[in-house]
Amino acid sequence: GRRYPRKETMDGQALLRIHEVTSILSQMIQNGGSAIVEPVWSSGELELLGNTFLFRGVERAVVLRAASDPRCSRESFTRGAQIYSPRRFRRSLGVILAGRVRVTKGELVVSTLGPGELFGAAALFHDRPDYETTLTALSPCSAAFFPQEQVAELLRDTPGAAANYIRYLSGRIHFL
Repeated sequence: GRRYPRKETMDGQALLRIHEVTSILSQMIQNGGSAIVEPVWSSGELELLGNTFLFRGVERAVVLRAASDPRCSRESFTRGAQIYSPRRFRRSLGVILAGRVRVTKGELVVSTLGPGELFGAAALFHDRPDYETTLTALSPCSAAFFPQEQVAELLRDTPGAAANYIRYLSGRIHFL
């Protein structure tokens, strides 16, 4: 019979290197093979994502897969930019990667978010046309966005992430 190589697990550093090489090759293909560009995600950003409530205790490979998914995006905002407002938002779960963001409801300051903190859960899994709060960049910042479809797949396929999300929502109910 045919022998298959033994399946071995990779450590986080090996997965990160594969992710970086894949990102560079993908960007080179998109740029017609021209100059090598920086990887999409830094190791610090991936570590930050892995420490958020959603990914806490979940295998690093799941975090890498989620971040590498083409539906996931990373965006930068200038100081004063509105990231979400009641009429302008997206059905995505956001993670602050760098900088600080003020959350207001009308004139009331609800909270200030920093790196590793999430927003947008109230925009998911319903059909309401409005978002409840306004998020404004207090400094230059960046955020990752995981669209509702991707979050739904993650929750379906990763029981640890589903339990984390339920705990997060439960905590939000107590906050209100």
